[in-house]
Amino acid sequence: VYFTKLGFAVFKVNYVGSLGTRFDTTYELIGRISEREVNQVHELVQQLLVDHPVIDSQHVFLSGGSHGGFTVTHLSSQFPGFYKAVVARNPVIDLNAMMGTSDITDWVYVESGISFDKEKLLIPTVEKTTDSEKLRNFSPVNLAHRVTCPTLLQLGTKDLRVPMSQGLIYYRALKSHGKDVELSVYDDNHALSTTAVRANCKIHIAKFFNKIADKPIFID
Repeated sequence: VYFTKLGFAVFKVNYVGSLGTRFDTTYELIGRISEREVNQVHELVQQLLVDHPVIDSQHVFLSGGSHGGFTVTHLSSQFPGFYKAVVARNPVIDLNAMMGTSDITDWVYVESGISFDKEKLLIPTVEKTTDSEKLRNFSPVNLAHRVTCPTLLQLGTKDLRVPMSQGLIYYRALKSHGKDVELSVYDDNHALSTTAVRANCKIHIAKFFNKIADKPIFID
């Protein structure tokens, strides 16, 4: 409601791998992250623009958190030029680094399709160089050089699920490639859901998108 009141069209994609669909697609992402869901979202956005020509196709923006942050950072790098700005909240950026710092090391193994011994304590780093390369290829940081649109990162200092170091890695990678990137840090956890932080995030997202679109924020 907030963003539509500001004049935005809002499209929330329930992409493959979600429990919220009629069919169980949770296993379809295993070993196919950064490909299956990213391509699906991009195809749906393109179809949306065809079905609803009233939407400004020259100002398509992205916003997502956690795995959604992983997805939107891949979209901005895999389809440079199509998306005009991206906001990523506590995004998954570097799977090799995340494996040793997150409280869900098993998620990195499973989603990446890397096998592990379920009877033993998970080792917070892969043992094979081929697996490490696989994680690198899945990671948005690997494509940071291809990003062309401005990026806003919103990170929580108390995030145990996707540690703030993930976003900082991406911030530094984009900076090193001369990209337009902004960083907001909050004293909050993974969800960035405390009332004051949630409100601040929404306000900054709207201001960020409006700056790119070069139009004022308005409330009807």
